[in-house]
Amino acid sequence: MIKNKDFLVSVVSPVKEINEVTLRYLENLLQVLKTSYEQYEVVLVQDGISVKGEPSLISFVRGHEGCRVIKLMKTYGLDVAITAGLESAIGDVVVVCLPPFDPTDKIVEFINVARAGYIGLGQRPPGHYEGMWHSFAKKVFYVVVNRFLNFGLPSDTTYFVSLPRQAVTHIQRAKDRFRFLKVVTAQTGLPIQLLNYVPAEKDGRVYRTFWESILLSIDVVTSQSLTLLRFASLLSLFVSLGSLSYLIYAFNIFLFKSEVQKGWSSLSIFISACFFLLGLVFAILTEYLAKLFSESSNRPIYTIGNETVSDRVVANSHRANVLDTSKVD
Repeated sequence: MIKNKDFLVSVVSPVKEINEVTLRYLENLLQVLKTSYEQYEVVLVQDGISVKGEPSLISFVRGHEGCRVIKLMKTYGLDVAITAGLESAIGDVVVVCLPPFDPTDKIVEFINVARAGYIGLGQRPPGHYEGMWHSFAKKVFYVVVNRFLNFGLPSDTTYFVSLPRQAVTHIQRAKDRFRFLKVVTAQTGLPIQLLNYVPAEKDGRVYRTFWESILLSIDVVTSQSLTLLRFASLLSLFVSLGSLSYLIYAFNIFLFKSEVQKGWSSLSIFISACFFLLGLVFAILTEYLAKLFSESSNRPIYTIGNETVSDRVVANSHRANVLDTSKVD
């Protein structure tokens, strides 16, 4: 088989436990890369200072070409571990896979998609290893984030993904403390191609309980979108205008009606005025909070897709903007 020499492939794999199954998976991964590509690297991220079977991992890396291990000082979670691997990877195409779940025989297909300028995103069969309520809540979540918040996040996706260098650069420039790579990847602006596959062992993703998923959904919505703040601002403004309308109504009753319950007009005007001011202040505060959130988030404001230059980057480059000699009077 002719090996591809045109680009460098990086594979990022977070490891939590090293056993015989994991080592066999890594062996198969290296064999696929060695067969198909001339230049490759495998970046293994050890999420936590202590990983079960760590000596076996060190021995494996030292005995195989193109492997290295990044060891995090404590357990930060899967998304942060993958981010650490992405920031260390130097390939033109970067593949993220979770051993031993994501099948190694699909890696070449994922790489080809990324080489064509797409983000290759793994998609598992729907409903795998999920209860009824979990599945229902997930459907509601995707409807909310895609239809109302415009995330563009495909459902039933996994962490098995291939990224062109442009996408990796975008993720590296996003310095949000809350990391949810599926959302960050979907927001790169590059087209996404879904690749269906069946996980090798079980579902190739992190398992969460129902309530953990609920809390994660809240974190995703509140940290990645201003829509809820905007909704609160508009709702406050609507309540404020409603209170103002009632204030005008109560004042007109006081002026033009002769038979009015004693104290009703003054109490109604006072309460509606207070709610008007309260709603107006709350609307203003939420707008400032939205502005503060937008300015403080360390996200890239653009992603460069490609750049084409002429044969000479600078016109008339032979003419330097300095003098050959200097003369002092």
